[in-house]
Amino acid sequence: MTTTDWQNIHIPSQKVVTGYHREVARLVIEHTAPRGRVLDVGAGLGHVLQLVTEQAPEMELHAADSSDECLEVIRQGVPECELHKLSDDPESITALGAARFDTCVMSHLLEHTRQPIETIEAALGVLKPNGRLILAVPNPATPHVLTYNAARLDYVNRGHVCCWDRSHWMNFLENIAKVKVIHHGQDEVRVFPQRISSRVWPLKQFEHMLSRVVPRWAHSHISVVERAA
Repeated sequence: MTTTDWQNIHIPSQKVVTGYHREVARLVIEHTAPRGRVLDVGAGLGHVLQLVTEQAPEMELHAADSSDECLEVIRQGVPECELHKLSDDPESITALGAARFDTCVMSHLLEHTRQPIETIEAALGVLKPNGRLILAVPNPATPHVLTYNAARLDYVNRGHVCCWDRSHWMNFLENIAKVKVIHHGQDEVRVFPQRISSRVWPLKQFEHMLSRVVPRWAHSHISVVERAA
């Protein structure tokens, strides 16, 4: 899954739980049987795994990442989680074991890879038949990004190799990667500063409502893919 040298550029040490973490965790719990085995590839600081273990402590959790720093943070924050070190090659995902997991998560990882299709294929390969792969990627067509672009400001994450608006994301999965998509969703449309909306529930509710009205503006595209039986 060869990633760029900037792969961790957007992971500051104090990054907070956001809408896409919560939505991905919700989908993990919805699509995984009780006591299921969950693998988070590119787990970052482990926010999704923390949310899952809080709500479904019976699940067996695994975290895989190429960053020793991130794995150490996860070891401290989710001590019951089994850790796996990855290289920048999709084969390092495959090496975790064929048909081993019930659910695999790749949240804000795929945009960092130079081999997105091969990375998806490797993730599907570690799933059991009918297992679920939950993918989340950032949306480059949010009001925030469009405003910066219109003002000709330098707005770019230098760790991102690929980016997809909602239509291109659906096309990529269904017609290029040719995977079986069973759900296309999103997180919130970010209107207010996250440090404020995360603490003021009516503001966050408004952002989620807006994402249902205008899903193309949401911060993240979130999809569930099923491995063939």
